[in-house]
Amino acid sequence: MHCPTISELPNPPDGKTGWPWTAESTSLMINGQTSSELPKISIITPSFNQGSFLEAAIRSVLLQGYPNLEYIVMDGGSSDKSIDILRKYDKWIFHWESKPDNGQYYAIGKGFKISTGHVLAWLNSDDMYTMDALSTVGSIFSFFDNKVHWLTGLSGGWAESGELRKIASPKCYRRYWIMKGLCEGRALGWIQQEVTFWTRDLWEKSGKHMDEKLIYAGDYDLWQRFAKHCKLYSTTLLLGGYRSHPNRKTSHSLQLYFNEVDQLLCKLGCLARYMNILCRIRMIQLISLIFLKLVRPRNLIIYDLNKTSWTIK
Repeated sequence: MHCPTISELPNPPDGKTGWPWTAESTSLMINGQTSSELPKISIITPSFNQGSFLEAAIRSVLLQGYPNLEYIVMDGGSSDKSIDILRKYDKWIFHWESKPDNGQYYAIGKGFKISTGHVLAWLNSDDMYTMDALSTVGSIFSFFDNKVHWLTGLSGGWAESGELRKIASPKCYRRYWIMKGLCEGRALGWIQQEVTFWTRDLWEKSGKHMDEKLIYAGDYDLWQRFAKHCKLYSTTLLLGGYRSHPNRKTSHSLQLYFNEVDQLLCKLGCLARYMNILCRIRMIQLISLIFLKLVRPRNLIIYDLNKTSWTIK
């Protein structure tokens, strides 16, 4: 599906302006790529009683101006206004359903089973993409075909009202560190799920499933499995972000997330557990940051204006 224009979508609620309400992406074509050269991107949005934010998430996907989008929304049987919102945007959503399920990661996994795209990602219903995010992602995967299978970008933080309050610093991730479970928030920072994309080939090599037994750390588990097969590339461009609000999952359940992380670390063995504990020490973190500043960035994708093309540093 080609993304609709803003004039084709329903009018935004009264008082809503800016992105993604009264602004839209530019249908940016990078490197002179044509629409037919860009891969199909499948986005899954799991949701449950997030009617306050769901419409913004949907519009941030649909207003990307991307020519080859497949959008799927998996609702867990919401009792708020979510169903009305889904019906409102029904004609532009490839598949949506609303029924009780076995949790967020069950819904995401089911969505990926329905999907047919070459590039995959999920966007939680209280998160958003930025303008032109999918054109950037599609262009990078197309340009580095068969080389880049896993990509992350800069993540922002929106206030509950929708104001962009902060943008994360660029990071380069080392594959070994991810495999050993160090990118979990306490040790060496996070891999932000809302700005991370991967190929179907990597998804299938990694077991093509989400661990449905997990409630909070399903992405952390998935990243470890991905790292067994390929590098994580980063771009310095802002692709999306999360929204801070009182009911955000990690706002009130962060310790429960870390409890699941610790359970997964036990499965990785003693070395991974001890490395993780060591990296939580403040002095070690400072040394790691200095090291990353001094060494040459790895697996960083930038757009070279002189060459007018993507390049890897």
